[in-house]
Amino acid sequence: MDISKGIRESFELYRQNFSTLILATLVVAVGSLVTAGILAGPLVGGLLMLCLKRMRGEHAGVNEVFAYFNKFVPTFLIVVAMWIAMFIAGALGSIPLVGFLIRIAVGPAVGILFILAIGLIVERNLEPMAALKQALQYFMTDPVMIWMYSFVIGLLSGIGAILFVIPVILTMPLGATGMAIAYRELSNRKIGAITAK
Repeated sequence: MDISKGIRESFELYRQNFSTLILATLVVAVGSLVTAGILAGPLVGGLLMLCLKRMRGEHAGVNEVFAYFNKFVPTFLIVVAMWIAMFIAGALGSIPLVGFLIRIAVGPAVGILFILAIGLIVERNLEPMAALKQALQYFMTDPVMIWMYSFVIGLLSGIGAILFVIPVILTMPLGATGMAIAYRELSNRKIGAITAK
């Protein structure tokens, strides 16, 4: 995975779709927060599809984030799997000396696996277990570079919150565009497809 190319494409996609992505990201963030993450799956899936459609030159507006509630159950199962992984990482994070490294290592990996699995469910209609397996296979094609890309995109996305200078809503869409770029690249890799059952 070419990190610099992915970041450049992310910025360009964001620049070309600035107002739509800011509003869509705000809707997804508020909807996920207000529902304690329960609606995060279909909302994130909709945001991912919005980015993918815009990349392909297709028309897609903010309402795209609401278009995948028919995938609520499978995407919610992915959200639960993510919560479990982060809970375990948090518990391991309390281990002296190595705990901090565990938390840093797990976050970007879980983030990219989450996006890949959600995308495979909403775009390719895979079942949750098949989507997670396929996401892990994509990740394992180049784990170090994919992890680094996810880490950098996460930093860019959250820089508004980290610096308290740039409002976070202006930097969060970079996470969406960055993950959409990663999903597009990784999901097109040939690794032996898993079919939905």
